[in-house]
Amino acid sequence: MKYFLLLILSVGVFRIHAEDYIVVSGYGLENTLMDAPKVCPEGSVCMRSWYKYKIKVEKTIKGTNLLGKIVAVRNQHATFIMEPNELAIFVLSKIESIEDQEKFNAQYTVIEFSRPETVYCFNEKPEKYDMKTEDEIKYHPQGMWERTCINKLKLLLN
Repeated sequence: MKYFLLLILSVGVFRIHAEDYIVVSGYGLENTLMDAPKVCPEGSVCMRSWYKYKIKVEKTIKGTNLLGKIVAVRNQHATFIMEPNELAIFVLSKIESIEDQEKFNAQYTVIEFSRPETVYCFNEKPEKYDMKTEDEIKYHPQGMWERTCINKLKLLLN
């Protein structure tokens, strides 16, 4: 019952406006399942599990200035493998309620994060060089010509 109430409370707590986001660059040091019972049927994808993130913030890009190690939580379905030496971008939100901060033992929620992706860009379409790919990325930097890019993993697995 305690966790169900926490889930209901969190819906209102985490409803935020664009100006309330905090965007930081940093390193995901840890991503662990919190001690909470699962409420989804066996074998289903369950987005109702709370995970604790430990993040080493290197720079604040937008919002409240953060630096150093912070703890945040996120409602997700599985543990992410965090590479501790991989700089990522985290979009956070402050948990406003002191009661919820104490329940989660965290001050922030992770709204989303982006890990770096390597892409290789070509002036010609990759098919010209017999590199077949299903997912092409069009890249058109200002003042330059459009290039076609391929995700590193897709390129190396072909």
